[in-house]
Amino acid sequence: KDIFAMISRMPKDPTIEAQLKKNIQNKENLLRELDAKLQSAKKELELYEAQIIKCIEGKSKLSEATLARMISRAEDSVAVYEKEIEKARMDKQNQKDTEAQIEDFYKEFKGWADEYESAALERRRVILSQLFSRIEIGRGYEVKVEIAMSYKQFLNLSVCPSRFRGQ
Repeated sequence: KDIFAMISRMPKDPTIEAQLKKNIQNKENLLRELDAKLQSAKKELELYEAQIIKCIEGKSKLSEATLARMISRAEDSVAVYEKEIEKARMDKQNQKDTEAQIEDFYKEFKGWADEYESAALERRRVILSQLFSRIEIGRGYEVKVEIAMSYKQFLNLSVCPSRFRGQ
């Protein structure tokens, strides 16, 4: 009962949402920065490729070997920036998914807390099975509970099972 009372009283934490929004904004800024670097690297590659024609015509001061090394480095830079952009996009999407998941957890756990007191015994069992991953009853009716990981994450704390003994 105490854990459901705690859930019912728990307000939605705006600092978590604010931090997630800040992380998403940071990822968007990083994406813009990486995109600018990628475009710059692509332009550099195009300039080196344009030098190939001048080199063939004998109008370039760069040797073929030097130009080949410069093109290779520019291609490597383009590939690196493309990989970094893909990673940043995935990180941003993960942040958005986490934000949505936290909202879902909040609604789900609040709903359980509100429903638990008036629920029938069978529904209470279903709620408890979602909230706890393991419940042990030992000698002397010592009760040990293991809270489901998603709920631990929702509460943003590690709950020691001994805290809920005998409840």
